[in-house]
Order: sequence, then structure tokens, then C-alpha cells
Amino acid sequence: MATLAFVSCRKEAVPAEEAQTEKTEVTQEPKSDAPSFENEKVGEYIKSYDSYVEDYKNAVGSKDMTKFQALATKGQELAKKAQELTTEGLSEADTKKLNDYMQGKAKELQELAKKMMQ
Repeated sequence: MATLAFVSCRKEAVPAEEAQTEKTEVTQEPKSDAPSFENEKVGEYIKSYDSYVEDYKNAVGSKDMTKFQALATKGQELAKKAQELTTEGLSEADTKKLNDYMQGKAKELQELAKKMMQ
């Protein structure tokens, strides 16, 4: 997980009172349980898929059928991207990590679908 920190640097002396009130901002990327991949395109696909899963969770939470209809289009686009990845000549390690990750996400989506039916 990558964490980025932005710190303000000054060359002049900072009075003690001001130094106590200065804050350091820390910006974090959204958490993901995705493994890292050698192939950059796989990483991009995973980010898109994670976004899809988040949108799916939100749709389930709100039980908004309009959101589900929009997700159908996004799901088709992701399926096309997945198909394209098969022609990328992925390494054996990337292929295994991708398959394992996607199986976990499929189970997660199945559980969410069950919640939607309740």
C-alpha cells in the first residue's frame, strides 16, 4: 500500500506558536486488497474492477435499480477488458494472482447479490 505525505518546507525560522499550529497533511490512496502485478494493464483493470465493486455495493445498499442498470454497461466493458488481457501474454504469476483475486471478488459479488434479494 502506497502512502503519500505532503509536508510544507520553509527556509525561514517559524515562531514557536506557529510551529505548534502547523499540520502535516497525509493523503492515502483508497485501500485495496489487490496484489501487485508485473503487467501495468492488469493493475489498471483491477482498479476499474474495484471501482465497479464499490459501485455495486452502493447500489445494493440503496437498492437502486437504476444504478444496477448502469452497472450492466460497466460490467460489459470490464468483460471486454478482461478478454483483451488474455491476449497480453501475462506471466504465470500474474495469471494466478489475477485468477485468485477475481475469484474472491466473484464471491463478494455473490454475497452482495444475496443481500439485494432480501
